Amino acid sequence: MAIEKVGIIGMGAMGMLLASQMVGRLQPEALDVIVDRSRLDAYREATFTVNDTPLSLHFVTEPAEGEKLDLAIFAVKYRALPKAIEQMRPFIDAHTTVISILNGIVSEDDLAKAFGDASVLYCVAQSMDATRTGHDMHYTRAGQLVFGVRTEGQEERLQEVADFFRRMEMAIELPEDARRQLWNKFMFNVGLNQVVSVYGSGYGVIQKRGEARTQMIQAMREVLPLAEAEGVHLTEDDIQNWMAVADGFSPEGKPSLLQDLDAGRPTEMELFSGTVCRLAEKHKVAVPVNEWLYHILEAKNKELE
Repeated sequence: MAIEKVGIIGMGAMGMLLASQMVGRLQPEALDVIVDRSRLDAYREATFTVNDTPLSLHFVTEPAEGEKLDLAIFAVKYRALPKAIEQMRPFIDAHTTVISILNGIVSEDDLAKAFGDASVLYCVAQSMDATRTGHDMHYTRAGQLVFGVRTEGQEERLQEVADFFRRMEMAIELPEDARRQLWNKFMFNVGLNQVVSVYGSGYGVIQKRGEARTQMIQAMREVLPLAEAEGVHLTEDDIQNWMAVADGFSPEGKPSLLQDLDAGRPTEMELFSGTVCRLAEKHKVAVPVNEWLYHILEAKNKELE
C-alpha cells in the first residue's frame, strides 16, 4: 500500500528539513504537522522558512475523524519523546509505520514499546547540516535517510517507506545492517556534536588540525569497543569516513546540541556521552574523553537552570 498520509511531530531543524522536502510534492492535507494545543495558534500565525523560502504547513492537534497516518515521523528532542508519543497515539494504528530521526540509539526501543515492534523501522538521518534560529532554518546539505527492518516481517513496510521517500526525491539508503548504521551515526554524534558544542563554535573548529579535532576522533574511538560488546562491529575506517563528512560541512554550521545551548535549552548529552558512560560501566571499558565531555556539558546544562 502506498504511503499517502504523513505526520511529523517536532519542528526543530530536522523536522523542518523533512517537511520542506515534502511540501509541494504532497497535497497540503496529506502532510500534518502535529503540535500541542498551547502552540497551535502561534504556529499558525508564524512564518516558517527554509533557506529563506516560506513553508506552507498544516498544523493540527488531533486527527480528522476516522483518519490515521500511513507514516508517523518523530523529530522531537529525546526529553520530549514521552509527551510526543502520547500526542501521536490518536494518529496511529496498527497499519501506521513509525520512524524516528532522533539522535542516539534508544528512541526506536521506546517507540516500539508504545506502538509495537512491527510498526517501528530503523531510521538514521545523516550528513545534514541544518541549523535553525527561531522559525528560520538554513542548510547546505540535505543528507540522506537510512532505513532498515528491526524485526522479521517488516520488508513490505520498508519498501513502502523507501518508495515514499523516493517520490519525495530524497536520498535514501537501505543497508543490510541498519542497526550498525544507527550505531555508526551515534559514534559520529558522540564526537562531532559534543566536541563542537564544548568549544562553542561552528564545525570549522574540528575541520583543522588541533586539539578539538583530536578530541573528536578520540571520543569516537571510545565507542568502538562498546559497540563490539553490544554486537555491532565498527572500525577505524568508519571514523575516517565520518571525518571526511564533517570536513564537508559549512564551517559556520552548528550541531543540534550547540543550537540547544545557544537557545538556552537543555542539551541531549545523556543520549551521547551519558549513553557512552553507562555502557562503559556495564562493559568495564575506560572512556576518559567522554567522561570529560559529559562533565563539561553537565556544567553547561546547570548554567541554564
